[in-house]
Amino acid sequence: MPTNKDTVKTPDVKEVEDTKVKEQNTLGSDIIIKGETPNDSISKESSGKTFWDLVYFLLTDKNGFIKLVVITSLSVLVILSLGGLLYWKLGSRNLEIINTGGGVIYKIGNEEHLTFLLSAAAPWDSPKGFKVEKGDKLKIQASGRVNLAVHHLVDAAINDTYPPLLWSDPDGMPIDKLNDKDKLRLGGLLVANQPYGALVVGFSPDLNTKPSSENIKLVGKNWEGTVEVSGVLWFAVNDIYLDLKTFESNPDKDKEFQKMYEATDKSGTRTSKRSWEEIRSDKYWNLWFDDNIGDFMITVTKN
Repeated sequence: MPTNKDTVKTPDVKEVEDTKVKEQNTLGSDIIIKGETPNDSISKESSGKTFWDLVYFLLTDKNGFIKLVVITSLSVLVILSLGGLLYWKLGSRNLEIINTGGGVIYKIGNEEHLTFLLSAAAPWDSPKGFKVEKGDKLKIQASGRVNLAVHHLVDAAINDTYPPLLWSDPDGMPIDKLNDKDKLRLGGLLVANQPYGALVVGFSPDLNTKPSSENIKLVGKNWEGTVEVSGVLWFAVNDIYLDLKTFESNPDKDKEFQKMYEATDKSGTRTSKRSWEEIRSDKYWNLWFDDNIGDFMITVTKN
């Protein structure tokens, strides 16, 4: 019979498994406590790491310092690249802002920009300080809404009906939406036989000279073109503009305007009207603009 000295103790299966797990994790200095799974131990260790633990690792690890230098260098390179891009886009250009009263002019590099608010009741309005030269390239964009008959809006509001003249954007009101009486005005518009109420631009040598008919362009929401007359810009909605020059130089035009005026509807709030002779004698040139409401926001880029 074997003696006690010769007795061999058979290890418990659980003890063997625990020993193997400990040996497998000793290399990573993560000894798993008996009864825990490897995932539990890793989760506890990861949740305990801080930013300074990472810094300590990078400084003490064999290749950690090199990694830290590489990461820092790349970060500095990215920041410098972004800064250089912003400087090239903005910092290297001179920004100058000028208040025009009705808008703002600002210059960035070789480009000059204008932002201007136009009232629909202004027969011709010019952003003071914005000069153009023959050959300049212009890009004009506009937004907003206007109505060219405030008295019709009042009548519609009282009677809960649609107004005969609807609100329109800078492209103006389509001609086919006008009634027969309003269509009589088309020939007298700043840009004849074009959408009623559309945005138009004019060019003249100075602020004392209104644009002549050959120097008026239909703009709408977008327009790009070349300046043909050095001087200043004028903006207006496409409506009828009266002046003394019209009556003195063109008697036939005078009769045409009289016909347009007398065809105006007298219903609703407008139950009586002055005679055309009174309009002329008073030099009431803003006759067709004073009942306009609304605004267009205009942006102009010149280069």
